[in-house]
Amino acid sequence: MWGRWWPGGVLYGLKQQFGEHVHGFMMEPTASPSMLLGLVTGLHDSASVYNTGLTNQTIADGLAVATPSRFVGQRIEPFLSGCMTVRDETLIQLQKKMFSKQNIYLEPSAAIGLAGRDLLEHTEAGKRYIEMNFTETAWKQTTHLVWSTGGSMVPMSEREGMLMSNFYEEVYVLTKQIPPGSVATYGLIARWLGNPRGARAVGWALQRTPHGARIPAHRVVRRDGTLAADHVFGGSDIQKELLENEGVPFSGNDRIDMNKAVWSGPVTDCFDA
Repeated sequence: MWGRWWPGGVLYGLKQQFGEHVHGFMMEPTASPSMLLGLVTGLHDSASVYNTGLTNQTIADGLAVATPSRFVGQRIEPFLSGCMTVRDETLIQLQKKMFSKQNIYLEPSAAIGLAGRDLLEHTEAGKRYIEMNFTETAWKQTTHLVWSTGGSMVPMSEREGMLMSNFYEEVYVLTKQIPPGSVATYGLIARWLGNPRGARAVGWALQRTPHGARIPAHRVVRRDGTLAADHVFGGSDIQKELLENEGVPFSGNDRIDMNKAVWSGPVTDCFDA
């Protein structure tokens, strides 16, 4: 499943190498399906999404191109399996899912290909395509490849606005359940939230605890029992004092006795809180 422009070249190369074993779909935002319009009308770069009344305004700004490439369109048309469009709200969900499951941050435009398999399996047109081109066994053995750019150049503040708000709230809800006298690790919280690779993201959330929220972030520590860096809670000495006042045992060298202090985890789904 592919986005546009460069993915057209990737698809072309895969078809040259693997032929009929490759099924390629062009993925575009619902508000900006320029390649779809160019192919359906045969107008290619003479087609424009503006001529259809669409706005070309999408969170997937990397794909917000009103007019398609004639060069790419004409070369991939003979072996393109189809085109799909994806709404912005779905892109945001896919972006968050990739981060929560794989700890990989993608821009919304880079996440669009993730929708492809689901659209094939859960739409009437997609089901027909599967039935016409695969046996049930063959479909189960397929591999879903997504051409995707990264998100490393997106400023952290914008990442948080796009991605982190829901995850942060989940971290806060769970952290509130840690009882006095116990601690949890960043990794444990991430695992309990279904994101085993998200320990660092848990740390980001706790460093940005809303003022006055009464979230006991001091009860979250490193897995070796050491305390937070100096820029958190006003310093490790303050964190240690808070924990000792709650009865958390230390084993020396300012390390928590993790064998005695680690919380066993939420009994019920923390999201019900």
